[in-house]
Amino acid sequence: MKKINYRRTLITLLVLIVSVCGVIGGTFAWFTDSSESVENVVGSGKLDMKVEVRKRINPKHEEVPEYEWYDVDSDNCPKIIDFNRIEPGYMLSETLRMSNMGNLIFDYQMNILPGSNEVLGPNGENLADVIDVYFSFAADPFKDMTRADILSSGKQPLVPGTSFDHDRWYYSGTLSDLSSGVLDISKGTLLSSNFALDLSNGVLGLPAGTVFLEKDTRRLVIQNGTTCTFIFHMQETAGNEYQNLSLGDVSINFMAKQAAFPDFEDDAFDSTYDQNATWPNEAPAP
Repeated sequence: MKKINYRRTLITLLVLIVSVCGVIGGTFAWFTDSSESVENVVGSGKLDMKVEVRKRINPKHEEVPEYEWYDVDSDNCPKIIDFNRIEPGYMLSETLRMSNMGNLIFDYQMNILPGSNEVLGPNGENLADVIDVYFSFAADPFKDMTRADILSSGKQPLVPGTSFDHDRWYYSGTLSDLSSGVLDISKGTLLSSNFALDLSNGVLGLPAGTVFLEKDTRRLVIQNGTTCTFIFHMQETAGNEYQNLSLGDVSINFMAKQAAFPDFEDDAFDSTYDQNATWPNEAPAP
């Protein structure tokens, strides 16, 4: 009987296996290439409105006034309005600063709401009906201004589609209807710092604080934020029936929501994706 050489047989099998694997592996050697993009960003935006009130901190008898700004959301913020002796002809002024601290465009709305302890007249007279509201974006709104100047210039008509005259006053309406004047200051749109106004008249990259009235919608548009001084003026025509009335514990609240703003925040389709955005505590649109 012929003797089998197992060692030689094993080596032969191993060589055969290696050869077969090489042939099989070689049949999957395709042409290839690769590219890579790194440090891409996907993040959510930030909607952040900041409202501050300016208050004098030194006595009024001192010639040079000193002021301090208070965040209305802070615990140490004084009342925005704190006066209970207004009378016909009297003008009460307060200065607010509103800023867009995030990176999203938003619509804002300011509401002045009388308290539940509001006091009306015997025939339903309402103090808010005889208090006119004027406002100015000027850095020094009272410079070279008289009472008569404010009352007369404030009601001059506006020209939609143009930048505001920061040195004049505007009439917004009465406290009970802030939309009844030449311009409603109680609502508008704040752009963020990463968006620059591009007006139809060719003005580009307007600085922070610039205010603009849209030509078609008459929407008040503000770049980044602005400082605004208000005057609350009790009409001289208010008679004795308005004595000893009160708006009660007045609430002044500021709200913000996403804004639909053409050409600035378009998605893959258009700028209408957030047109149904709701105000805080408001039921979503159907």
